[in-house]
Amino acid sequence: MSVGDAAVTKNGKLVVTGSALDSKGVIADFVASIGDDGHLDKVIRTSPFLPVYVASCDAEGMVWIYGKERYVPDRGIPNVLRLRNYSFEKGELAAMLEISGSDPGWTLTGGKYADQISLRCNSQTVVLYNAATGEYINYEVKTKNLRTIKVAPLDPAKVHITGFALTE
Repeated sequence: MSVGDAAVTKNGKLVVTGSALDSKGVIADFVASIGDDGHLDKVIRTSPFLPVYVASCDAEGMVWIYGKERYVPDRGIPNVLRLRNYSFEKGELAAMLEISGSDPGWTLTGGKYADQISLRCNSQTVVLYNAATGEYINYEVKTKNLRTIKVAPLDPAKVHITGFALTE
């Protein structure tokens, strides 16, 4: 088993993304909450979606995940980058933001530097920021309004934004 990203919920629970390999070599991708005993508490299998970044913005068990939809030709699933919303009680709630895999600035691995992409949320907004391209994607949860704001990318030779907080 490997763990990718982690976030802390408003009630102090740890949420992680990860993948597990079974004895037959099958990979199961997941998002999970960690219980008070330090073990996996609730798990949502996401395969063929590979969850990479996770953000948790409420105490009710809802998480936002940015990751890669793996190509599954017989099910008509394309190989794209996507933002998804999950609930530990209800499963997948929404899949959106199909970001073109042809844009090298939105790659999940092999970016210009570590933490080039940041995913954050609060109770009203989900933000996906790409420091390399200067794109700031803002999704308003209640209105389902989506905006992309282009800001001048920072010179990676001088400064890297490796994270930020999103307050209420």
